[in-house]
Amino acid sequence: MPSHNPPGTMAAELYDWEPEDLEEMTSNLATHQYIQQLVRIDPHDIAKLVALPEGQDVNGWKYEHMRQLCIELNGLVLALAPGCTPEKFPSMYTKSPETTFLCAATTPPRVHTLTTPDSRGCFLLKK
Repeated sequence: MPSHNPPGTMAAELYDWEPEDLEEMTSNLATHQYIQQLVRIDPHDIAKLVALPEGQDVNGWKYEHMRQLCIELNGLVLALAPGCTPEKFPSMYTKSPETTFLCAATTPPRVHTLTTPDSRGCFLLKK
């Protein structure tokens, strides 16, 4: 069974694979994937979520938690974001449809109005 969600995966089938031990993960993003796995298994077990696994660098562990926090906050921001209208956000609209800023994180795409925590997570990934 794959340990990723292929394009077109239905919501009910997301993350439908057996959990892996961190030592078995071979991806460059193994620590991040492991944290996400722990969140999916039990988001309320804070002690387990933050416990530093044996052999892990403490700063890398904290860094990956910060990235996960940005991802989790992004969902909240998108849920709480006000509707995008020309009246509320005139600076994001132009007279030319070719230069209107659309947010790809929404379905259907809406005019992009704010920098989401997801962009901060991408910034962390680049560092």
